[in-house]
Amino acid sequence: MNSFIKSTYKYKKNRAILSLGSNSTASVNIERAGKLLQKKFPAILFSTAQETEPIGMVNSPSFINRVAFITTSLTSKQLTDLLKDMEIALGRNPVDKENIAIDIDLVQYNDQIMKPKEYHYPHVKQGLIELQEKIKQ
Repeated sequence: MNSFIKSTYKYKKNRAILSLGSNSTASVNIERAGKLLQKKFPAILFSTAQETEPIGMVNSPSFINRVAFITTSLTSKQLTDLLKDMEIALGRNPVDKENIAIDIDLVQYNDQIMKPKEYHYPHVKQGLIELQEKIKQ
């Protein structure tokens, strides 16, 4: 699983795995984020949304999470900046660490794991397995 992108995809563009999560009006915000990402990356693939318990948070509602695969000509820095801008546009308050309207993380960029901790979360692993199956179809 560590080389998900390397073993599964043969693209000339940069490849990226994104992790989306929300615990504040979660279903609505995950859907809105998906639509915004799809406008920017029309060939995006999504895993099924999963309800998960918060990790490292006290008294927080459950999260809705999903994983996405994109190809892009953006650099990792440009992509990260774009994702942060999308979060703000979708109502993310960077100061509030408990009520997360939307969190969109760049987990993997080409062969580089950008967020090793998040990469190994069970919902991310499950999402990667699902995306691999979608690619095979």
